[in-house]
Amino acid sequence: MELMRVVLLAFVLAAVAACGGGGDGDLDTDVRGDTSIKVTILGDPNCGLVEHNLGTDKCSQGSCIWDFTAGLDVELHAEASEGCSFQVWGDDCAFMGGDDTCPLTVDRQIDVTATFVTE
Repeated sequence: MELMRVVLLAFVLAAVAACGGGGDGDLDTDVRGDTSIKVTILGDPNCGLVEHNLGTDKCSQGSCIWDFTAGLDVELHAEASEGCSFQVWGDDCAFMGGDDTCPLTVDRQIDVTATFVTE
């Protein structure tokens, strides 16, 4: 019985480590800080990425969560791949419509969607 618990614990820890993302900000879990930006890519997942002006983090395919110090001004930028176009921001960037940049002040949990399509 104890061996089964150890094996199960090892399996769970390995699964959690695998979800930790790959250095580009991608996370498969919804663990986030109080002042974070969660970006979700919609439409064609191979058509673009979102990055911010405060580092080298890039979000492509799926969702990414970036934690920031409260009160920081962050500018998101949507960049379409060749043969694709950026369509529209959603959620907390919806006010920007189809403009490829979205300025935000990180003072809470922020949710953003970016939709890309094949041309």
